Amino acid sequence: MPGISVPQPLQSSGVFVRRRRQPLYAEDAPPHLGLENALKKTATERTAKGHVDYLLGLGRWLFDNNKQAIAGRLNDASLNDDVRQFIGDSDDRRRVLTALNYLRASQSSSGVPPIAGI
Repeated sequence: MPGISVPQPLQSSGVFVRRRRQPLYAEDAPPHLGLENALKKTATERTAKGHVDYLLGLGRWLFDNNKQAIAGRLNDASLNDDVRQFIGDSDDRRRVLTALNYLRASQSSSGVPPIAGI
């Protein structure tokens, strides 16, 4: 029938963080940058930024591949599956998982644990 439109699923807008021209979901940016600020309390700025850079890379990959944002599914098995796809056989596997664990901790009531060795 003319004039009838089918509702389309809502698509989150992308935002640009740091100097990259690749967007990530808008809802992922605040927790990532909040984590960076929290980590700076117990680690060097370089270490904090490094952890968040891994998360930003994951977030950009999720956006590019039309997968759901990190923020809404931190403890969901589907995020773990996507992380495995993103990492593949990368040497950065441990670093991405560590950064994701810091993000999970920062969103819990216990907050961010201190970074070992700092």
